Amino acid sequence: MAVWRLITHHDDPEYALTWSRRNERIALGWGAVGDVSKRYSSRQQIAATVQELFPERNNSVEGGHCLWDFCYEFRLGDRVILSTGKKRELVVSS
Repeated sequence: MAVWRLITHHDDPEYALTWSRRNERIALGWGAVGDVSKRYSSRQQIAATVQELFPERNNSVEGGHCLWDFCYEFRLGDRVILSTGKKRELVVSS
């Protein structure tokens, strides 16, 4: 079992946290990147695409790595700590 930590980089972090808890899902964002499992063969390719699509963001490398890791490294039973940046709350506990 692995433990993952994510920060809700969202216009309304509290809403994103509440949505995740209510739906027992995590929305990673970067939707314009497309299906990671079908379009990319490395973290670096995803990071380059994030940078191209979102040039105003300064976290394209982290975004690319995060998408890759959740697609290929995340396993059923892993835990996720989702934070608004102010506090950390466990979203999925089972």
